[in-house]
Amino acid sequence: MSPRTAARLAWTLWAASLAVLAGAVALGTANRHALADPNELSLLLVFLCFATVGAVLASWRPDNAVGWICSAIGITAFLGGLSESYAAYAVAHPGTLPAAGMVAWPGGTWLWYLTVALTVVFLPLLFPTGHPPSPRWRPVGWAAALAVAVVCLAAGASPGPLGTACRPTRSRSRRPGRRG
Repeated sequence: MSPRTAARLAWTLWAASLAVLAGAVALGTANRHALADPNELSLLLVFLCFATVGAVLASWRPDNAVGWICSAIGITAFLGGLSESYAAYAVAHPGTLPAAGMVAWPGGTWLWYLTVALTVVFLPLLFPTGHPPSPRWRPVGWAAALAVAVVCLAAGASPGPLGTACRPTRSRSRRPGRRG
C-alpha cells in the first residue's frame, strides 16, 4: 500500500469513528441518556484519543501496526457504544428501528472483548515498533489472537440477554401497604 493510500485510509477510519460516535451520542440523547457521568465522558475522550493517535501514526508510519491497532481500538469502542444505544432506543421505542436484535448483538456480546484485547494484549505486545520484541514472542501473539477469537465467538454464540442496554428499564413502584 502506498503511503498516500495508507494516509487516506487512516483518516477515513478516523472520520468513520467520529461518525459512529456522533450516531451513538445522538441515539443516547434521543434515549434521554445524558453524557453527564464523568466516567462516561472520560472513557469517550480516551477512545477518541486512541482513534486520533491511531490516525496520526498510521498516516505517518503505515508499516507500524501500533497506529492501526489504536485506530481499531477507537472504532470498535464506538461501534459497541452505537450498538448499545441503538438497542436501547429500539427497546424504548418498539418498531421504530429495523433489525434491532442484529445491530445490538455485537455491542451487547463480543465487541467489548475485542476492544479490551486490542488495548491490553496487542498494543503492549507490538509497542513501539509494530513488531513483537523478538521472534520468540510471535507464538504469544498467535495464542492471544486465538484466545480472543474463541472468547468472542463464545460470547457471540451464548444465549441470553444482549447486555444491559437491551433490557427495558423498570420503574420503582411502591409495594402495596407501604407508605413513603
